[in-house]
Amino acid sequence: MREKLLEIIELFKTDESILFAVIYSIDGTVLASHIKGREWISALEWAEKQVEVVARQVLEENLNSVEFRFEREGNSHKANLKVDAPRGGHF
Repeated sequence: MREKLLEIIELFKTDESILFAVIYSIDGTVLASHIKGREWISALEWAEKQVEVVARQVLEENLNSVEFRFEREGNSHKANLKVDAPRGGHF
């Protein structure tokens, strides 16, 4: 399974607009990841905290999906986070 996840992450490595790509399990465990450079570690750590909050929200509210986006004013960096329930139902 890890090899398949790494193949998915590989698709993002060539896109210069993507600073990091991470696949998490619902409990927040990192399953596969790629980061463009060490300077993005603090942003990745911040994103991991957001994943934890979103995953908890999905579980507590029995949601099928949660999605949010953020963008800094005057900054071209954008981020998207989407958490979907597995096919066939809730988490």
